[in-house]
Amino acid sequence: MLAALARVLFTPIYCMKIQYMGNGDTMAIRTVHQVINRKGLVIGEYMDLKLAKEMDNRTDVLYYVAELIEAQGVKETEAEKIAEALLDDAVRAELVNRLKSVKDLPPADASDKAVTAD
Repeated sequence: MLAALARVLFTPIYCMKIQYMGNGDTMAIRTVHQVINRKGLVIGEYMDLKLAKEMDNRTDVLYYVAELIEAQGVKETEAEKIAEALLDDAVRAELVNRLKSVKDLPPADASDKAVTAD
């Protein structure tokens, strides 16, 4: 429960920043979407909402992978570097293909019965 709450609290979000720009007699409104990391720092500003959402999702996945790596005893900064390397555009497609090829292992009980049946 606490881990789920922490994940919600630290999930990167995007927000909208509206800027008013005046140029003589005309005025324009420019919307900028910010992606914010789990420490509350702005990690990107985007004019396109779709791109902001994609970056937000990428950041969320990065933190998820980093948490998995941290659980193995790796320091947070190193875990984030490893996660960034895994999500790199040049590496990610091959990694996903290889992960898809991995099958679940049978339960330990099933393998013991197969060996003792002989």
